[in-house]
Amino acid sequence: QKHQLALPFVTLAYAQTLDGMIAAQTQSTTREKTTTSNMQLSSPPSMTLTHHLRGMHDAILVGGSTFLLDAPRLNVRLPSSIESSISSAAQHATIMEQPMPIVLDTHLNHLQLLLFDKIVSTALSSSQSSQSSKEEILPDIIIEKIRAHHPIICCSANAARSFLDILEVFQDQQTTKRKRKKSYKITVYKKIDDENDHERDIYLPIKITIHITHHKKHEEDVSQDVTLTLLPCPIHERRTNSLDIKQVLHQLYNQFGIESVMVEGGAGILSSFLNACVDDNSSGSEEDGGGSSKRRRYNKVVDCICATIVPKVIGGKWGLPVLGGLDVLPDGHWDK
Repeated sequence: QKHQLALPFVTLAYAQTLDGMIAAQTQSTTREKTTTSNMQLSSPPSMTLTHHLRGMHDAILVGGSTFLLDAPRLNVRLPSSIESSISSAAQHATIMEQPMPIVLDTHLNHLQLLLFDKIVSTALSSSQSSQSSKEEILPDIIIEKIRAHHPIICCSANAARSFLDILEVFQDQQTTKRKRKKSYKITVYKKIDDENDHERDIYLPIKITIHITHHKKHEEDVSQDVTLTLLPCPIHERRTNSLDIKQVLHQLYNQFGIESVMVEGGAGILSSFLNACVDDNSSGSEEDGGGSSKRRRYNKVVDCICATIVPKVIGGKWGLPVLGGLDVLPDGHWDK
């Protein structure tokens, strides 16, 4: 059935405390609360299990907040004791067959914070570049915080278009600088839909490579680069501030041939996937007599849940609930 719907197999994998918390929050001077980064809950054996599970999936998916705060590599890293026990050929295969890193970042705010250390004004666009560039000078791009290899970042079509405009303005501003300690080359590749008269162009992948050259006075230039792919996806019909999870999965399957996805968090992403398992259907059906009362229909979006229970307690004041945004599923539907 999942194959007919062109959706990949989905596993939710996370660690939680005894009181159902996935992370702790701390007080911040700039924000009321901020989630702690890389809070260690899992034991070494549990981490080994996690990396084995990663190796069984085509892709690893996290939310934009996790991508920003934790700077995850989203790859398979087995402990040295296990690596030493497998053959060199198997080690080579493990390195070559890494899962694809996937990030859900609806408005690309987290990507902007990673690259520019700020969220760029939405008014900044190529059509307003001459005026906007005077009002807002973009800072240098920083790519060190992106540790995942060639991540695929799922976002809205509007966010993808705005981000390309931001990059264009950034390049325009760089050309006006006289003495530059860095030079940038930004390359954009976009697929087009020739077969259907460009009907689906806005939802096709956009591959971006940012190449930075650091110019040294008395040393050789140093180069670094990062490649990422934007994957525009439809917005949810009712939750207009979020991507449609089923459409995201369909896009990953169609565009990249991803047949299995391991979802690791954060809490909002885990809840979004479970909420996608239930649709509110107000039109009625033959089963309920075609009435107008709202009923909930189960959709198999999540296939497996692997939850590690940690013998720790954080408490409700500072704890971040693992499924805090989850609407309760209808009784008996997990049995189906």
